[in-house]
Parts: sequence; structure tokens; C-alpha cells
Amino acid sequence: MADLWYWKLGFSSNPFNIKPAVLTNELAGIHVEPVLEKISNNEIQFIEAPLGMGKTSMLKNIISTFGGKKKLIYASCIKNECLEVTDLLKNSTLKGKLFGQVPEDMILMVDEAQNISKEDAKEITSYLEQGNIKSVVFFGIEYNKKLLTNHLNNSLNGNIISLPYLAPEEAIGVVRRRIGNLKLIPDYVIREIYGRSNGNPRRLLQNCEDICRKAVELSISELTITDVGTLLETTEPAAKKKSLKTKTKTVKKVKANKKNKTVKTAKKTKVPKKTEKEEKTKIKEKPVATVTYSGYNVENIRTYEEEMSTGKVKPEE
Repeated sequence: MADLWYWKLGFSSNPFNIKPAVLTNELAGIHVEPVLEKISNNEIQFIEAPLGMGKTSMLKNIISTFGGKKKLIYASCIKNECLEVTDLLKNSTLKGKLFGQVPEDMILMVDEAQNISKEDAKEITSYLEQGNIKSVVFFGIEYNKKLLTNHLNNSLNGNIISLPYLAPEEAIGVVRRRIGNLKLIPDYVIREIYGRSNGNPRRLLQNCEDICRKAVELSISELTITDVGTLLETTEPAAKKKSLKTKTKTVKKVKANKKNKTVKTAKKTKVPKKTEKEEKTKIKEKPVATVTYSGYNVENIRTYEEEMSTGKVKPEE
């Protein structure tokens, strides 16, 4: 545990942790106020964005705003599983738990809505029409009108919100809120990492974690753009890919030679030629290209999952 990279940088836990349990409700470049206003106006919304673009942060922000009033229920769509909206509604209040009474004017948050079933969509529609649910916010990778009922699609009324990609300065702000003015990773280096993260906040944090961990292992005091290009380069998969291609080509050559040999043998049977010399084909495999880094052993670099799964961790981790 004493060798954990973030301890050496003065942090008690991983500052780039992306686990939902430790994510804050920080919203970089995202304006949540219009979403909160539409909820208060009993509107239906669909928030769409690829993984890691801030859906969870926005969802947590909404829950922190309305959750304490016991007027909000949350459900996550899992393929081939029912949302069980009825049970969620009943268990949201004491009367519901004791007498099975379904409350009114509830806000429903539906996560992973790209997996919603028609049956669940119909159940939500029914509770909307009865007044038990007053507002719904769907969160998903992409809006698909075919998954929802006509009533839900019509009620959306254009409220389909695509979360924006991070801007460079917003990316710097996200990282600085995590690590402060850490000398190891200057702003221009964060911009370089941002460029390699395609504007995705989660990927930005993952890349920052990887490069900081490797920098600590190499005793680098301040990273440069060159370091970013070297330390974030994924060389092992490329080597494996070359190996696979080499192996595939070799197999194809072997099959081709066997086929040619079979044809030649058949011809010999029909017209035997005792004086004909048998050709021998030698198949040489090209050596697999290996890539090494100077200064450290690639095998000693562990992934985030490996790092967090070894040994005992502190409660705050």
C-alpha cells in the first residue's frame, strides 16, 4: 500500500477515480438549470450522450435537488429485466410500504433508457395518465422513438438534450478541481491529454490517471507533451495485432502449399514420373515486432482495475 502512486503525490485516495460511488455532481460545460426547470413544469425529457459524457453527474445533480423531498424514484434499465415501476412507487412512501398505496406527482428517473422495453414504457405511460408520475427524465446513449409509446414520444415535444463535449479550458478545470495545482501535470499537458480523449470527461480522467501513475513509477517530476505521447501509447495491442497478422499469413501459406502439393500428387498418379524431383517448400515466419520503452519495464505497469483490486484499500477509496 505504501507504494500506491497517489500517496506519493500527496493524495489519500485516487483523485481521478471514475467509480459512480465517488463521482461528484460536477457538471463541466453542462447547464442543468433548464433540465431542473422542465422537471418542475412536469415535462418529459430524454438526455442522450455516449458513455462518460456526464449523464451520471447530471443524474446525481437532479437527485440531490429533488430526492430529499421524497418525490423522486430512480430506475435503471437492464436488458431482459422489468423496471418494476409499481414496486418503486409503492416503496417510495411509508403509506405505500404499509398499505400498498401508490403516491401521486412523482418524478421518475430512468437510466440506461436505450434498453427500455415496450412493456415498461406502457407502464410508465399509464402512471403518467393517472397522475402518479408527473415528470420523467430518460437517460440513455441515444434516443430511439421506437422504444417508447406514442404518448411518451409526443410528450417529449422536442425535449431531447444531447450533452456537449468538453472544451479544452473546461477539461483543465475538471482536472484542476481533482488535483489542484499539482506541478507534475501542467495545463498544456492537460490540453494534450484532452486532445487524446476526444472530449470525453471519463476518458480524460482515465488517461490522466494512467499517465500520472506511470510518471510516478518513472520518477518524473514534471510531464511534457513528449511524455504524453510515449506513456499513453498503446504498444502491446499493436504488437499482438502484428503477431496475429503474421500467424494468419503463415496459416494461409501452409494451406496454399498443401493444396498445391495435393494437386501435384494427383497429377503424378495419373502420369508417374520417377525422375521428377520433389520440391520442398520452407515456410519462414516473420519475427513478431516487439516494442520496448527505455527506462522502465512495461510488464510492471498495471491497469486501474489491477491497482484498485490489490491489497486492502482505505474506506474512502
